[in-house]
Amino acid sequence: MKDFDYLARLPGEERERDWIRTRLETLSAREGIILAAAAQADPPEDAVQAINLIQSLDEYGMVCGVGSYEQLGKYFLDDCNGVPDDALPYIDLDQIGRHYASLYPGQFLDGSYVFYPEGTVNPTYQGITADNVSCVQLAKAHDITIRGRAHLCRRTSAGPSS
Repeated sequence: MKDFDYLARLPGEERERDWIRTRLETLSAREGIILAAAAQADPPEDAVQAINLIQSLDEYGMVCGVGSYEQLGKYFLDDCNGVPDDALPYIDLDQIGRHYASLYPGQFLDGSYVFYPEGTVNPTYQGITADNVSCVQLAKAHDITIRGRAHLCRRTSAGPSS
């Protein structure tokens, strides 16, 4: 698994960094590979961006066991067209893999191909803008990702009472 501790050290509120640390503890291997690719493609500059990046992991796709254009080309043929194995020596798998990558931009990482979301991913977390509103926003983001756990925010006088 990649070391993502740096995400919890990005500028931001302590509540945000706590949320990042807690969520990083629950990353699956798949999510870890996707997060590494996503952070390389668009490095977060602060905790708000890191939270949104983590929240968007489901928007990315991943093909396991594919570490080259040639393997990506074979995956594409197997998955989409079912070309017989005896025809493979006559097919330029590298070229097909590069074509697939042009259709679905991404990167190879840890023996997988991670492809980026189509279009723009809308941020789900806007950052801390007021003591009570930000706590509700962070709790909602937390509940979406880590189901069944209580949020890390402290209640404020104007915050939710339940």
